Formats: sequence, C-alpha cells, structure tokens
Amino acid sequence: MMGLAATITKAATVVTAVGTVGAGALYLDNAHAPIERVEKLEASATVQSIQNWIRTAREEGPAEYICDAIDSEFLALCSEIPGHYLCRDETQRQMKAKAGCD
Repeated sequence: MMGLAATITKAATVVTAVGTVGAGALYLDNAHAPIERVEKLEASATVQSIQNWIRTAREEGPAEYICDAIDSEFLALCSEIPGHYLCRDETQRQMKAKAGCD
C-alpha cells in the first residue's frame, strides 16, 4: 500500500510540474504577443507605403526622389523583418520595375 501511495504522490508532483511549466510558457507567449502585433502593424504600414510610392511613380513618372523613397522603405522593412517576402531580391526588382525605377 505504501508503494502505491508513493507512486501516486510522485505522479501528482510530475503533473503539477508539467502544468506549471506549461502555464509559464503560455504566459510568456502571451506577454510577447503585443510586441509581435506592433511589429506586424509597422510592417503593414511600411508595405502600404511601398505600394503608395509605386502607385505615385506609375501615375507621375519615376522621379529620383520616389525611387529613393522606395529603396528607403525596403531598407526599413528588411532591417526589421529580414525574412519578409518583399525582402527577396527578385520581388524588389519586380516592384521597382513597376515603378519605373530599374
């Protein structure tokens, strides 16, 4: 009988420890969620800005300041989120070509 009680106690301890670690992980994940949301909003604003500059270049012609602004926005985006799909060289070339900034 003593062995069964010890086994149940050890099992309860393990379950408690796993629950505590799991809850801690969820807390940390949720604590960082607002930061990730802000980063996504900033990236979204930068992407929107790139699209606006490209639209302006297509409407008004590819002025040097517009092409420089597009490059600056790409630099800002890719510094913050290097793996973003707009940070691929081919994608940037295509978007700059649309703007006339070859």
